[in-house]
Amino acid sequence: MRVLIWHKKDVPWLPYLYSPVTDTLLAGFRAASGVDLVLGWGTTRHGTNRPDAPAFVRNISSLQRGDVYVWVGMGTGWEMWQTPWKDLWSRGVTCVLYQTEPADICIGSRTGRYPVHEIWDFSLHNFEACQGKKDGPIPRYVPLAHVPGSPAVRPPLRGVERPMMFFGDPSNRYPKRKACYKSSSRPLGPRCGTHTVRSAMRCLRRTCLHTTTYL
Repeated sequence: MRVLIWHKKDVPWLPYLYSPVTDTLLAGFRAASGVDLVLGWGTTRHGTNRPDAPAFVRNISSLQRGDVYVWVGMGTGWEMWQTPWKDLWSRGVTCVLYQTEPADICIGSRTGRYPVHEIWDFSLHNFEACQGKKDGPIPRYVPLAHVPGSPAVRPPLRGVERPMMFFGDPSNRYPKRKACYKSSSRPLGPRCGTHTVRSAMRCLRRTCLHTTTYL
């Protein structure tokens, strides 16, 4: 069985941003036997709107009955739309959307232009929205679990409440994230809005606080 895990790359930091998801999926599939596993990103060549990135075309064309295709990211967007979903269905490929965004409705359908068999999600809130949907894909709760090389963190002294660091951007662009940031009952320390490994590590080195991450 071949498993192809793919996501978009319209900005250069997306492989890093999606790595908690892709590392979890890779670790899970590697625990199974007989799996030919491929991870990639980008569906188009630079400056085009066609699904003609050579690696994407080569790998998507090689899938056959019994194989699995996992798209990681939003359940919409022009790069996701480049996937030949109906063609994959007709070839007997199991199509999966790993949905990475907060949502109040079920993203994904077994019918329509972009059908998927299953939807995997990191959030129980998102997962519950897909349960019982008439034409919905099979929902599976797949939390982020693989944390390579995580450094040990010294716990705070008992009875001492330490401020949290908000790792993300709670600006007006993200009203739900902003509401979450404002509603915290604990004191909040610095905010880290970052999309690169270097800037993230620079931000984390400024403090030894426990971190809450909002993706």
